[in-house]
Amino acid sequence: MRISHIKIENFRAIQNLDFECGERINVFVGVNGAGKSTFLSALNYLFSWFFARIKNAKGRGAFLTDKDITIGKKYCSIELTLDDGTSWKLYKQKSTDRSKPLEKTELEKLTSLVNQIVNDYETDPEHCALPLFVSYGVNRSVTDVPVRLKKKHAFDPMQVYNMPVSNSLNFRDFFEWYREREDIENEQYRRSGSLVEDSQIKAVREAISQIMPGYGNFRVLRNPRAVVMDKGDTTFYFEQLSEGEKCYITLVSDIARRLAIANPNTENPLDGKGIVLIDEVDLHLHPTWQSEVVARLRKTFSSCQFFLTTHSPHIVSNIKTYDNEKFVTMAQGEVLQSGLKPFGQPIDLILLNSFQMKGLRNQEMQEYIEKLWSSLEKKEYETDEFNRNFEWLKRHLDPSDEEFVRIMLEKAKLKKEAR
Repeated sequence: MRISHIKIENFRAIQNLDFECGERINVFVGVNGAGKSTFLSALNYLFSWFFARIKNAKGRGAFLTDKDITIGKKYCSIELTLDDGTSWKLYKQKSTDRSKPLEKTELEKLTSLVNQIVNDYETDPEHCALPLFVSYGVNRSVTDVPVRLKKKHAFDPMQVYNMPVSNSLNFRDFFEWYREREDIENEQYRRSGSLVEDSQIKAVREAISQIMPGYGNFRVLRNPRAVVMDKGDTTFYFEQLSEGEKCYITLVSDIARRLAIANPNTENPLDGKGIVLIDEVDLHLHPTWQSEVVARLRKTFSSCQFFLTTHSPHIVSNIKTYDNEKFVTMAQGEVLQSGLKPFGQPIDLILLNSFQMKGLRNQEMQEYIEKLWSSLEKKEYETDEFNRNFEWLKRHLDPSDEEFVRIMLEKAKLKKEAR
């Protein structure tokens, strides 16, 4: 299951977006309020109905409200089409507008799709691979690492559709599931005398090792109760890892867990199909990890389609638009740029061309540099104003800086020409 097309009208910050999706990676950038998170919210609304209809043929997902309609507009509409042609639409007309609706919510094809998924599973559960959808918001900090089980987890693959769609707050559910699977693995070892690695835990372990080389042996200790893992040759309590490490590990592990649950009988659950949304994929990550995360997600989850937002040029530099991956710059709810080829571009060019930055320096420094060049263009290089600005630059900028050297050379050139 992949999304091939998305159409959004008058939904919050987005007035008109008609987007043909990349098969694997789709990355959205833009200033705060540009519409990146709004795009992901539209997908969450649409897939809430997918989950509701999986559970019940007449189930109801999240309803659009008046607050979702763009200010000054009378209606909003969000629609997606999957790669098999299945499409569904949500439509909301403003409550105060009593005119005849221009469109309507359309869920018939969605209902047919989920009925087919359920029927296929009921007919042959042993060989049925279930499609995955999961969304990760920006509040995905790891605040709770439980070592005691508060609930039992059902192991029916269809339970993947009963799990929280959005892991925005913490990953407690993941840790409880891992502990329980590990208990089953240990019990089988005690009975048979030989260790047979649990297939679902194995998928999580492999995902961690592929995404974060040097990290591994993730496990739950019973006495003392603790979650630990190895980092190189050293064992750390999970709480001792940095926020970036914890967020990265649990994000990857949770995707792997869901794929393993949805594909319990496949040789490699990590090859399972799914749609994964990650808001601010660079959250808490050092630039080195930012420059690697897309390539590793692409490799580890080879059949998943990702929709990512980011403020990092290191993420953008890894988008292979020539390989049917999509990169979009948004502004004021509209696509500002698309079709660019950012893969391998220098970071400074990405910042200028894709992030629409006026310069690479901080604003105060840039203003003084522009004042000096303005004076030089007017040949006013001996005025009090020029000297004040030049002395400020001299105090704050390294004399070997390229811009400082260029200003010095231009001043010398103008003085020579004036003789």
